[in-house]
Amino acid sequence: MNINWNPYKYRDIWDEAENADEYKGSFDDYLTAIVDFLENEQKKYKKNVDDVREKKVDVSDEMLLDEFIDELRGAEYQLESFFPEFENTLFSSFFVAIYFYLESELTRHCRDLEKRNPKMLLLSDIVGTGVQRSMTYLIKVQRFEFSLEKSSEWSKILKYGILRNCIAHNQGRVDDGFSDGKRKELLEFIQRKDSKLTLDGTRCILNKGFCSDALQTIKKFLYSVGNAQRPKTE
Repeated sequence: MNINWNPYKYRDIWDEAENADEYKGSFDDYLTAIVDFLENEQKKYKKNVDDVREKKVDVSDEMLLDEFIDELRGAEYQLESFFPEFENTLFSSFFVAIYFYLESELTRHCRDLEKRNPKMLLLSDIVGTGVQRSMTYLIKVQRFEFSLEKSSEWSKILKYGILRNCIAHNQGRVDDGFSDGKRKELLEFIQRKDSKLTLDGTRCILNKGFCSDALQTIKKFLYSVGNAQRPKTE
């Protein structure tokens, strides 16, 4: 499996890597750019609040005082409410992008095997969609020697799929708009001490730590799949 860690650049092959963590691709760069951008933006919002607070206002002038209070409230709202919402949107978008990449790379691998080592069953014949369908095809049809039960990344990836659907179809809200069974699974995952996810009411909040962990998990999983024992061509 030729894993492309630079999906939007020229195609590089990382199959000979001894450790997928050693390599930095465009997703790592993308996450770094998001974090740097958010840090700079937060500094701007904080400076705006500080600048407003430092203004000299004639407290005896009721109109000027009201204008000052409104301006300060506006600046504080931008920092305390708008910025966290913006931050979560960027991290959520990043996570959806890397999960889509996981799906697309596994699908590409399956399609390539269909051509090189054709079987009676096609990927499209497998019940289900996405990551689970691809893995079923690789293990059950192409007979790859890969144990999902022994994969330390697999359980997380299953939860990533639920989170991705929650973000894409329910704006990240873990509430009645999400199916009962999946909601319970996702809540349990969010509430794990090592998840690095939080809840704001019923909304799942993503951050740098979670996105970094998710990227490394996906990279390790793809690397493991790519290095699984390949079937002999019949």
